[in-house]
Amino acid sequence: MFAYFKGSIEKKDDLKVIVDVNGIGYEIYMPAGDIDRLNIGETTKIHTFTDIKEGYIGIFGFLEEEALSVFEKLKKVSGIGSKTALGVLSHMSPSEVCMSIANEDSTLISKVPGIGAKTAARIILELKDKILKETDIKPTKIASKKETTNNSKNEAVLALKVLGYTTTQINEVIDELDIEGLKVEEIIKKALSNMNKR
Repeated sequence: MFAYFKGSIEKKDDLKVIVDVNGIGYEIYMPAGDIDRLNIGETTKIHTFTDIKEGYIGIFGFLEEEALSVFEKLKKVSGIGSKTALGVLSHMSPSEVCMSIANEDSTLISKVPGIGAKTAARIILELKDKILKETDIKPTKIASKKETTNNSKNEAVLALKVLGYTTTQINEVIDELDIEGLKVEEIIKKALSNMNKR
């Protein structure tokens, strides 16, 4: 109904702002981060979505069109209403929402009040294809445990070489150690301990 409002910020609280547009005050619900960026008396443009239900009209606004787009996508998920979608964008940036969905990572989404693990999983299931199709975001390959261990081992080897040990000495010691899941610093500490025993 309303694409955007451009007017003066007359009042704001934790959930909404009042915008004066040509003498008419519009109550607009916004993400907490957007509200924090607004100052009383300043003129601003707010991109909006009008939620019309029986006996209720609510206006939801965002400072960026990207946030409005993510809000509209969230609303299309079964069981997600305007206030829940707004809650997601009060706790996560639009890019964080999209990245979480694209990577099937429900960690951040499930922490939003009123969401939970099941709803987060449903958001990912229903929106992943749309997010990948309509944005430039690509899923991030999550390194396997083996790849992580190999990366840590390689960094540890380089660090030990700097300390003056040869590649042969280093490999002989590390091959005797159980380094799966260890951090670089832990591998180095174990390796040095074993070398001192030789």
